[in-house]
Amino acid sequence: SALRIYKLNKSSSDFRVVIMLLHSIGKTYEDDKVNLVDLSLKCYIEEINIIQSKLDQGESETANLLSDAYFSSGLLLKKKADLEASVEHFEKALEMAKQCDGEQSERIATIEDNLGMQYALRHEL
Repeated sequence: SALRIYKLNKSSSDFRVVIMLLHSIGKTYEDDKVNLVDLSLKCYIEEINIIQSKLDQGESETANLLSDAYFSSGLLLKKKADLEASVEHFEKALEMAKQCDGEQSERIATIEDNLGMQYALRHEL
């Protein structure tokens, strides 16, 4: 598998493929039929770490990938009732979404909605 290749030979891997695989695996683990939240979260965290360490942080595509990964992990942390960590991940998702090229208003609104719900739980409105 691509993840095994990545772990064996990190220097020549196409990291974008690995990132997409991790995101897809995370979504699969997240599915209600599977419901392996901890494994899903682990995939998203590894995805974030690879994006941050291997991709150009100045690119809009990198910001887009990070925004997706942080938002997905934020939703899982919200599901696990980890309020502080979910807020942190939603804030990072929002920050990254604002750095993306193109129309991001729907994405930003979705992130802000989830972030607002978490702030309300912390009584920070």
